[in-house]
Amino acid sequence: MMKKALTLAMVLALGVTASAYVANAAEPIKISGEVRAHYGDSDVGLCHSILRTRINLQGQFNENWSLTARLQNEANLVGDSSDEDTEFKLAYVSGKLGGVKFDAGRQSIMLNKGNIIDGIFDGVKATYGEEVKLTVYAGSSLDIDIQEPQYKGFFSQDDATEIFVFDAATKLGATDVYATYYNADLDYRKEIFNIGAGAEIAQDLVLNAEYAYGESSDKKHRLSNHGWNAGLAYKGAKEREVGTWGVSFNYFDIPASTYIYSTNSQYSNYFIAWAEDPEWEPYNNDPKANKDGYKGFEIAANYTLAKNLVATVRYFDLTTRREDLSDQAIWSEVVYRF
Repeated sequence: MMKKALTLAMVLALGVTASAYVANAAEPIKISGEVRAHYGDSDVGLCHSILRTRINLQGQFNENWSLTARLQNEANLVGDSSDEDTEFKLAYVSGKLGGVKFDAGRQSIMLNKGNIIDGIFDGVKATYGEEVKLTVYAGSSLDIDIQEPQYKGFFSQDDATEIFVFDAATKLGATDVYATYYNADLDYRKEIFNIGAGAEIAQDLVLNAEYAYGESSDKKHRLSNHGWNAGLAYKGAKEREVGTWGVSFNYFDIPASTYIYSTNSQYSNYFIAWAEDPEWEPYNNDPKANKDGYKGFEIAANYTLAKNLVATVRYFDLTTRREDLSDQAIWSEVVYRF
């Protein structure tokens, strides 16, 4: 019911944007998007291939306020070819009040390297400052991308999920630094304190590192509190420059209490922070559950095949932090943006 109501609200909001365009033809609706085809496979059985198409629409109400919406289609390329879904994923207004920029509505939430949270939430984002950038997220209802259907119920869009994030970022000389506080309640509560830094240590070579301290309402399983990750990236594919390329290496040691749902969670089920719901059936029955996060490494490479067309390959070698269950996963994708 909530999902239908949100979709209806997004359609109505698009209608308002279209009306604003008719009234002010000097501010046309901007259209952009991307098409992504991916294939992923892992030793623990996570095999999937999906064609995802996104259409982004942005309309200007006036010189200060705009509305952005995203229509997304996903079509399964393996297994049941009829498994297809189309829905509005984003719909939010953006504008400034005083010196603060606001985004309000259903929008993306991903900070820094995406190792702690990456999803879509309903709420408000407020950003202030230039040299020191302060950002606050406050809202509810986390929508994430779990590939295997049997695990999707672990994060329910209809739950009264609460999310609060405060992030401070600046530059110290040639080094980018940030500090972030997360407070999230997804049938359990987590508080996470995160700091990180990144800098170019040689020409085209960037070193980055993160540390996170997390506390969870799950006291039964004695989860670890301290997590970290570090990586090196050399060059990188530039979507408008054909033939450009990049490679990267990342190492992770991240217990379940120090992340909510990371960008990496789509690549292997070992990235999913299972640990806090003993009443949830897969938690009790799945041998991968309650292993207190993951550790291991990632090697990745990307290459620009044509203008706006980039191919990426990632390889992961992972173990759970408890009981040493292992998984090797590969992810390949081709993305075209327009």
